Amino acid sequence: MARETEARQRYKAVGKRLPRPDAAAKVIGKTVYAADLHLPRMLHAKLLASPYAHARILRIDASRARAAAGVEAVLTAADLPPIVNRNPSNRHHVPLAQDEVLFYGQPVAAVLASDPHVAEEALELIEVEYEELPAVLDPMEAMKEGAPPARSPVHDVDRSEEKAHASVDVAQKESEGKGSNVSAQMTFRRGDVEQALAEADTVVEGTWKTGMVHQGYIEPQATIADYDVSGELTIWSSTQGPFWVRDDVSSALGIPESKVRVIVTEVGGGFGGKILLTQLLVSSLAMAVRRPVKLILSRKEDLLAGNPAPQAVVELKTGMKKDGTLTALKARVIYDSGAFPAAPMLPGCFTIGGYYRCPNFEIRGFEVLTNKVSVGALRAPGAPQVTFALENQMDMMARNLGLDPLEVRLKNAVGPGDTLPSGHPYPSIGLRECLERIAETDIWRERDKVKERGEHRGVG
Repeated sequence: MARETEARQRYKAVGKRLPRPDAAAKVIGKTVYAADLHLPRMLHAKLLASPYAHARILRIDASRARAAAGVEAVLTAADLPPIVNRNPSNRHHVPLAQDEVLFYGQPVAAVLASDPHVAEEALELIEVEYEELPAVLDPMEAMKEGAPPARSPVHDVDRSEEKAHASVDVAQKESEGKGSNVSAQMTFRRGDVEQALAEADTVVEGTWKTGMVHQGYIEPQATIADYDVSGELTIWSSTQGPFWVRDDVSSALGIPESKVRVIVTEVGGGFGGKILLTQLLVSSLAMAVRRPVKLILSRKEDLLAGNPAPQAVVELKTGMKKDGTLTALKARVIYDSGAFPAAPMLPGCFTIGGYYRCPNFEIRGFEVLTNKVSVGALRAPGAPQVTFALENQMDMMARNLGLDPLEVRLKNAVGPGDTLPSGHPYPSIGLRECLERIAETDIWRERDKVKERGEHRGVG
């Protein structure tokens, strides 16, 4: 408390309640979001979604929809501008499904009209003939020998988007061989983990599972694009990564970066889920019809075809000495990547072996393809899933040994000079300092009195 009082006296901003300059406009409804923008001659896009998790597209007949009153255009993958160096492993290079749909809700066609309701009603007039294929939805089942393939094999996997989430110079191994749903894997080892487990005073083993999680932002994905007569493309989007959007659209459509302008509208929440998704699709539609195009996903569309955090399964075995020293960690970390390779396996494997010093570990990571929507970021990609597993086991080992869980963490917390599982050294990251400040708070010191006072509140 003394430090907090000192901070209030010493700093102009730290410890102060400051007004948010954007608060008033949001409260009175004057903030302009992408959905509020309207350009001359603008068309609204509505997307026809796949009713199957996995199917082959045999035929698309959009003639009735094109003939409907008020409909300006109906476009399929064949009608869009060609993508330069198209890579089918990159979801952004497949703005509309072509030949094969890989998850329920994947966009198959787009209807454009001046009235969004007209466009939406015309979706029902599009006839699509599918050949349903076996779908695999559970990553553990997908890993088994003989499991049906989640998709046609992909090669030369494009992992450029991962640079937005992790910058450590470590490569994961792309899986080889036909029919494997394990698209990538990696292993980190140090010391003798089996001997360390045998010599530990307590060993905890468990399987920890987390589900796919949508970021829960209030504003759905929203993009407007306009391709003018001079060949310049302007994109208005509630993106968290305007330079990623510019680079992705420029390289995919073969437009010089100097002619791609990305304007970030007010972002109604993102939390990692609004970096890249609909920008290339909307840009392609605008180029095809030479008119501005707006696409605002409905809540249902966003939940079905957004960028959720991945489902994960963590099989974890840890060992500790009676003085609280962590001596062994054996982990098998499985991320469900959905239909496209992009799961945050690398940061997940780094994280589970990166909080605490451990002389003996084996960490094996697997990225698995399933017939579900592909995944994205959510507040430290890959970290919450493995943190959930590791921190629970730290508590369980401390309880088994009768030790204070905070003291156990302080004893093992990494600091400057300690190494990541890859061997890269840590700079100062503030973990120990953060734990020390927690130990000084009245909330932690008086946690046992909460029950005495009859309060139903947990402290951890």
